[in-house]
Amino acid sequence: MLTATGLLVGVVAAAGGTAVGLLAWTPVAS
Repeated sequence: MLTATGLLVGVVAAAGGTAVGLLAWTPVAS
């Protein structure tokens, strides 16, 4: 259970990091 929670947190963190990265690149791409 603890491992599953850690994995979920890791996935959410990775998705959040990707979203932040895309937002950071948007002004550059524009």
